[in-house]
Amino acid sequence: MAFTQYCVDTTNSCTPNIGGTSVSVTCGVGSVCQKYVRYRSFDNVNNAESVKSALVRIDKQAPSGGSISYPNGNTSSPISVSFSEGSDGGGSGIGTRLLQRSQGTLQGNKCKNYGAFATIATDPTSPYSDSVSGPACYKYQYDVADQVGNHAVYTSSSEAKIH
Repeated sequence: MAFTQYCVDTTNSCTPNIGGTSVSVTCGVGSVCQKYVRYRSFDNVNNAESVKSALVRIDKQAPSGGSISYPNGNTSSPISVSFSEGSDGGGSGIGTRLLQRSQGTLQGNKCKNYGAFATIATDPTSPYSDSVSGPACYKYQYDVADQVGNHAVYTSSSEAKIH
């Protein structure tokens, strides 16, 4: 092999005309891209092989359209938490789903001093019944990742209060 030429397009129809063997294929943040790398090599007497093609798919788009809901205000245990993962559009597909909870202190009827969110269930079914104790306040979030690690975190302004 004397040299190789390549090109990149979205229709699998370009004619390789760039010399080299290292190809950069990019995709903007928040996008799902599908591009073709077309290439051919030449020998020392300039005979060309037929054009070959490789499909490159890049997923930089997080899932979207999901939600989470639970009681706002005074409630009792277990707390019913409903959620939806949404979709990953044309991306790699939904991967891991994490239901997470943060606990705060309940003073009078006010919630304060929430801790960090911690995972309470992996790939749970909605609605999820969370047995908790009081007096305390609870917030929930739903962290949805696609197959390549793009995350969407669905939140709510609700505060579930257990007296």
